[in-house]
Amino acid sequence: MTLATSEEPLTLVAPHQYPRVIKLFLAIILCGVTYGVYLIPPYYQAMKRMHLAQMAYQQEHYQQAATIYPTLQLPTFTRKIVPWNKQPKISTV
Repeated sequence: MTLATSEEPLTLVAPHQYPRVIKLFLAIILCGVTYGVYLIPPYYQAMKRMHLAQMAYQQEHYQQAATIYPTLQLPTFTRKIVPWNKQPKISTV
C-alpha cells in the first residue's frame, strides 16, 4: 500500500455546502433562542418579586404586599411583551 505516486494525481474533495433553506432555518432558530435568552433576566426578576408579593398577601401581610406590587413594574413590561397575561395585571390592581 503506497500513498499517491507521481503517476496518480491527487483529487481534492470539495467542502460540503448546506442548502440555503437549511441555513435560513438555522438562522431563525438561533434568533429565537437568542431572543429567549435575552428575556430570561427580566422575567426571572419579575417572577421572584411576584412570588414574594403573593406570599406576603397569603400570610396576611397586606402592607408589605401593597408595597411590593407597585414595584413590580409589570404593567408596562407585560403589556409590551405578554399582553395576554392577566395575572400581573390583576395582581397590580
